[in-house]
Amino acid sequence: MFGGKMENRTLMSVLEAEEAYKKFLKSSRGIFGFNFKKKENLKSFSEIQKEENAYNSVNLGIKEVSLDKIVGSVEKYADFDKNFVPKNNVVKQRWINIYIGYTSDSMLPTVILYKIKDNYYVYDGNHRVSVAKFLNFATIEAQVEEFLPTKDTKDKVIYRENMIFEKETGLSDIFLLEPIKYKYLKEEIESYKNLLDKRKNENMNLKEVAKNWYINVFLPIKMMLSENEIIKNYEGNPDDVFLFF
Repeated sequence: MFGGKMENRTLMSVLEAEEAYKKFLKSSRGIFGFNFKKKENLKSFSEIQKEENAYNSVNLGIKEVSLDKIVGSVEKYADFDKNFVPKNNVVKQRWINIYIGYTSDSMLPTVILYKIKDNYYVYDGNHRVSVAKFLNFATIEAQVEEFLPTKDTKDKVIYRENMIFEKETGLSDIFLLEPIKYKYLKEEIESYKNLLDKRKNENMNLKEVAKNWYINVFLPIKMMLSENEIIKNYEGNPDDVFLFF
């Protein structure tokens, strides 16, 4: 009796997954089910890596990554379009299995992403990302390896300094237009840490202090400046103004 119910439930899950797969494929087609435009592939990680000369990497650990920022793949970029809709039936069975896993709350492995600048590329988990896109997830948990551009244009130096600053402080919402300013800002946080260490008579974690500083020092001052005439005519990045104060 129970075996029959289990078989029926499994069959229903498979049928639901197959319908979801068909619906996802249909979503990439135009009016009347036809799309006369050539489907755009995902970006190839190796091509972007070569363009950016980004061969040195650092492990960022587990991150919640916006699905909108996943734009390519390391190996499967020809199997999906730019929205991770499958382009052929080779991936169908794997896609269906992943769909059943997601909708039955099964524990699926964390995807592995490679990052260059602000974009991510799937190393492992293309089907998981595809199904997550279909299910309208906003983010996905991922193990992230960041590859750093080494051609030293100013933009790339700023990007690299921003990445180092984020890794050391845990702060990801501060953007400065001069690379050296990240050093100055970190010194501000370290001074704040020394103050708190003395006040609490303990050696606090820098990332914990940075979060405290961001909420209680940086944001209030930034808000005050944004409401003041001082910043209204300033043409640069508002975050840079903080360092003048």
